Amino acid sequence: MLLAWPLVVELLLLGAGAGFLAGLLGVGGGMVLVPFITLLLTLKAFRPT
Repeated sequence: MLLAWPLVVELLLLGAGAGFLAGLLGVGGGMVLVPFITLLLTLKAFRPT
């Protein structure tokens, strides 16, 4: 499955922002990424396969 370019850009920006926050706060990246990815993917209405 190929991803659309806007989604790829959103995910790259999300990863960069989460990495910055994780480094700044000294926490694991998953603590920052999981809530944002959950929100992003549910807003895009991806159905489980």
